[in-house]
Amino acid sequence: MGEVNLGRLRELAGTLRGAVRQLRELGSAPEAEFVRNPLALNSAKCLLIIAAEAALEICNHLVARRSARSLRRLHGDPGRARGVRVLPGGAPRPCRPC
Repeated sequence: MGEVNLGRLRELAGTLRGAVRQLRELGSAPEAEFVRNPLALNSAKCLLIIAAEAALEICNHLVARRSARSLRRLHGDPGRARGVRVLPGGAPRPCRPC
């Protein structure tokens, strides 16, 4: 069991907060205007992916540092449950750029 890297968690939390802030800004536009704007739609999709990945990275970091083996025994393989495809060797596939 390793130590939690607070610097890494702060960095990820900042990424998550920034993406959520930008999503809120995009969401403040009237719905009709938002759905007609392909740039806003694509930006929102990418920001949602960024926010979700940052949240998952935070969780994965904490789990890796806090007895991941016990969680796997209790809950099985979380990647398989989410339907995540992995490369040979277990590395997750990177998200393609938006």
